[in-house]
This record gives sequence, C-alpha cells and structure tokens, in this order.
Amino acid sequence: MVAGCADERHTRNPKLIALDSLQRISPDSAFNMLDDFNDVLTPNDSVYNNLIYTETILNKTVSYASDSAINKIVDYYTTKQDNVLLGRAYLCRSINRYKNGQYSCAITDALMAEKLLPTDDKYYGCKVQLLLGLINLDAGCYRISLERLKVASHYADEFGKNLTLIAQSYNYMAEAYDRCGRRDSFMLCIRHIKPLLAKLDNYTKADINVNIGDMYMRAGKLNKALSYLSEGEIYDFSYKALYIMGKVYFMMGNSKQANAHWEDAAISGSLPIRAASLASLIKLNPNREELYKQFYSVYKQMPHIDSDELSAFQMRLAQQEMQHETYIRTITLLYIIIGILLLLILSYLYYHHKMKVVRRRLSDINARYLGYLEDYNNAKCNIEELKNEIVKYQVDKEAPENWSIENMLLNADVVISLHRIASRGQCANEVNWQQLTQLISERDKSMAILLSNNPELSDREQHVIMLIRLRFIPSEISVLMDISAQNVTNMRQRLMQKMFGENGGARDFDHRIHELQRPAVLI
Repeated sequence: MVAGCADERHTRNPKLIALDSLQRISPDSAFNMLDDFNDVLTPNDSVYNNLIYTETILNKTVSYASDSAINKIVDYYTTKQDNVLLGRAYLCRSINRYKNGQYSCAITDALMAEKLLPTDDKYYGCKVQLLLGLINLDAGCYRISLERLKVASHYADEFGKNLTLIAQSYNYMAEAYDRCGRRDSFMLCIRHIKPLLAKLDNYTKADINVNIGDMYMRAGKLNKALSYLSEGEIYDFSYKALYIMGKVYFMMGNSKQANAHWEDAAISGSLPIRAASLASLIKLNPNREELYKQFYSVYKQMPHIDSDELSAFQMRLAQQEMQHETYIRTITLLYIIIGILLLLILSYLYYHHKMKVVRRRLSDINARYLGYLEDYNNAKCNIEELKNEIVKYQVDKEAPENWSIENMLLNADVVISLHRIASRGQCANEVNWQQLTQLISERDKSMAILLSNNPELSDREQHVIMLIRLRFIPSEISVLMDISAQNVTNMRQRLMQKMFGENGGARDFDHRIHELQRPAVLI
C-alpha cells in the first residue's frame, strides 16, 4: 500500500526530470533536446512532457491560438491534485492568454499559479512576478507593474542560474521606471544589466537595446537613441525597433525614413505595434484610405484595456483573497477557541471528579480518625481504671488481713469460670448468674443477708453487687453484663445511696461491699 501511494514524481522518466532542470537554466538547449526526445512514455510522463514542451514554446515569442491543449494539462493535474505542476500549468495558460490579449484572465491564472507554486522556488516565483509585471506594464498600470517587477528581479538574483531571466527582469523594470518618468532608476537597472550582455541570447540583447533607445528617444537624445536601436537590430530583428526608429527619424525631420520604417512595422504580428505604426502613417499620409481601413481592422482586433479597470480588477482579486484569508483565520481561531473551551470544560470536569474523590477520601479518613480517637479515649479510660484497680489490688495484697471474704470463695469454680468468660469478651448467661447467686447464698452469709434486706434491688443491681464482692473489676463487669464501663460506674454510685443512704462514689461503694463482715463458712 505504501509503495502504491508513493509520490509519482519518483517514477517519472529521468530524462524528463533532467530536461525540466535544464530549461530553468538554458531554455534554448531544453527546446532542442525536446525535438530529439522519442522515449515511450507512461500517461503521467506524457502529460509531464507536454507541460515542459508548452513551457519551452511559451518562452519564445510565439503562442497558442487557443487554450485547449493547456486546459487538458490543467485538468489532469487538478485531478491528480499535484499543486506544483498544476501551478506551472496555470502559469503557462496565463502566459498564453497574455500573449493573446486576454489580460484579466491572464492575471487570474497568474495569481492562481502564485498561490499554488512553492514559495521557496525562486525560478517560478520570478516567472510569475515577471508576467504580472508585464501585463500591468502593457496595460498602463505602472505602479503595480513596478512592484511586481521589483520582486521578480529580487527572485531572479536569488536564483542566479539564469542570466537571461535576470536581464529580462531588470530590463522590464527599467521600462516601468521610464514610464513613470524615473530615468535615474532606469539607468541603474541598465547598469545592472550591462555586465551580463555578452552572455545573453540575441533576442534579449536586442530587446534591451530597443528599450534603451526608446528611453533616449523620449528624452530627446535622438542620435543616441538611433545608435542603440541600430545595435538592437544587429542582434535580432524587431518590429518594435522599426516603429521606434520611425519615430526617431520623424523627430529628426526625415519623413521618408520614418515612413519606410513604419511601413515595415505595420505588418508586425503585435497588434499594438501595428496599430501605432498605422496611426503614424495616417499622420504622414492622411489621404491614403487603405491605411484607415487597415487601422480600423487592427483596432477592432486589439484588446481594449482600461488601466483603471484592470487596477480595480486586481484590487478586487486582492480583496477577495484577503477576505478568504480572513475567513480562514477566523474559522481557525474559532476552532482554537472551541478547542480551548472544550479543554477547559474537560479539565474542570476532571478536577471536579478528582476533588470529589479527594473529599470522599478525606471524609473516610476523618471518620476513621474520629473512630480511632473514640477508641483511644475509651482505651485511655480503661487504662486509668486498670491503674486504679491495680493500686487497689496492691493495697489488698499488702493487707490481706483486711479482706472480708474467704480465699476459697474467690477460687470457686463459678468465679473462675466468670473470669474466663470476661477475658474472652463474652457476657454471662442465666446459668452463670444462678450459679453465682447460689455461691453467695451458700458461702457468704453477710452478702446474702444484705441482698435479702434490700428486696427492691433489681437482678442487674444484685449481679453488680455480687461481682464487686468477688473482686471483679469494672471492665470485667461491663463485659459480663453487656453494658458499658461508665454504666457500671453510674450503677455503683446509685447503689451507694440506695443501699446505705449515703452520697459517695463508686469506690466508696466498692469499699463498703468489701468491708462487710467476714462470712462464716457454710457447710
């Protein structure tokens, strides 16, 4: 697939590629090689060959009668979407339309070529700017022409490999300066060309000399003008030179020579030169009716161009291009803004989601922290109670004579069983409480009498009293009775008032229970 989609330029005929490169430097050599080129070509190479052939033909002074052959090349590369070769095809059609006097269409095609051709290709950049400069120069739009020709000369200097292109750019720029009345700038351009004259083709040499002669003719330096025009004729025949020489002779007062030169120039293939020559002949020969007929015939064929209209046309094209570029920039900016807004929305949603996750985690951590803090406070209270019990047990161990209960009572099976149940974190069942009540009834007469004298005590209160009597610590009591340690403490405080009619704390109640008369052992 990759091989099939590769750029077709890599499959072109190597001779055509070499020929294409050669015509940038030496169009005449490329033209001669085209005549000898007889390779069998692929459809793509055949169109490529036609494009090169058309370019070399249009480099000459000739043109095609119609655009049909060039249109086929344009259509082919439009279908292929090859912008570079399509730009060159548009340039060919623009040159042909310019030579046929279709200035507006030529400008449209040239501007399209300018858009399609690469900006770093100085050769074709120069060709496009040179063409636009020539069109405006012929139409009398000298300011626009001068701007285009300046760019063309700059591109020609940067390309540097085609001396003819450099000379043509400066030659036409000199002509534009001359039309604007800036003869100093005209001479600067000519001085730039003079070192190149020996290396140029005869046609370019002739054209340069004719332009110089034209400038001197309008400056009133007729002998100098005639000298340059004559030298131009030596290099290459030019109807333009004949017409200007006729004007020079006319200004010198030599009507016979002027008439002869204008007669020769009146058969020119260039309609403007023919029209100007016939108009000049009419001034010399106002009685010759055939001259009027010829002039009107040429006048009808000539493209009548209004320089203001052409300038306005180019301004409209420039405005349309600017509006299109503004539209593209606006659409691009709108897409960028929409993209930024979407990015901001997505960022906000992501941030919001992350914050919810963080808040949830913080809430869980806070809940765990509060749970741990509560456990810590409970453990701290339990530790304090254990410390107090340890102190109390130490006191009891140090004064066993103060004990008010027999060791055998503390070592009873039911007491040991209850200690084990408490250590496992389980609460006592009904059987355990019955066994405990039976143990107190049988072995602790003082406790049994105290309980019997307080019939208003509930079962839970009796259980607390019996466990306190048997030296169970509050934490064990809370486990066995399945109540909190604080409830055990509160219950002991209430029992102090209820049983003994005294106000006191839980420890005071424990002390009173422990200090009951030592029980007699019941058998």
